[in-house]
Amino acid sequence: MEEPLRTTFCSSDLVRLLGAWVPAPPDDAALDFAERLSLKLGPLDAIALQAVNQQGRARRAVPRKTPATLATRLREDVERVRQALAHAIAQEPEPFFEVPLPGGKTRAAPPSAADAIGAGYQRRHLALQRQMEQMVSAVRDHVRQALAGASPRLQQLAAVDATLEQVLAARDEAALPKIPRLLEQRFRQRRLEHERAAAKAEGDADPARWQQPGGWLHAFAAEWRQALLAERDLRLHPVTGLVEAVAEETNP
Repeated sequence: MEEPLRTTFCSSDLVRLLGAWVPAPPDDAALDFAERLSLKLGPLDAIALQAVNQQGRARRAVPRKTPATLATRLREDVERVRQALAHAIAQEPEPFFEVPLPGGKTRAAPPSAADAIGAGYQRRHLALQRQMEQMVSAVRDHVRQALAGASPRLQQLAAVDATLEQVLAARDEAALPKIPRLLEQRFRQRRLEHERAAAKAEGDADPARWQQPGGWLHAFAAEWRQALLAERDLRLHPVTGLVEAVAEETNP
């Protein structure tokens, strides 16, 4: 039952990527799953999970055989979400930079081109995070509903996953919004490196060239998309684990 839950935020590709830009706390890889989870849960959270486990053992679920094709169907559903988010991340962010304000007014232009671009990336990143949250939550709920008609073991796994999603929601809401701030720091690092080079006549002050290969903004955009794809995969880890559990049961 723990299989879908083994991946933790601290051991993800996303954290390793961001940690290369900004110093991060030491990893807790030496701890096993139960120890890492206990650090994230409060007493009430632990009680809720224990109650779900006890209910699953006490409930006499109707014996059902998991359909052999269920894992394939669910894997395709998850993959559609993965590809849809990849497509959204791959889009050029510039068209999303300027947003209208109430009353028909437009957002006032920042004092410099670099500031305008930085603010635009922040807005686009937050929009993509909202899209990821909505799509991943929907497909995760869809997979749990499918498991409700499967074997008792998978039914209980779906119930535990639903409870775990609730108890960890506050932690996720506190951690994931920090990512745009870390990306903002990386943007400033890239920008400062460019400005120092430009001051020595080694850089280019033309914003049109920043996004060309070799430009500082081109390099940042690649890192930004890499971080978004890693965040997408992190969010999909729990539902991917559920599908893997189905596959293991139908293809022992």
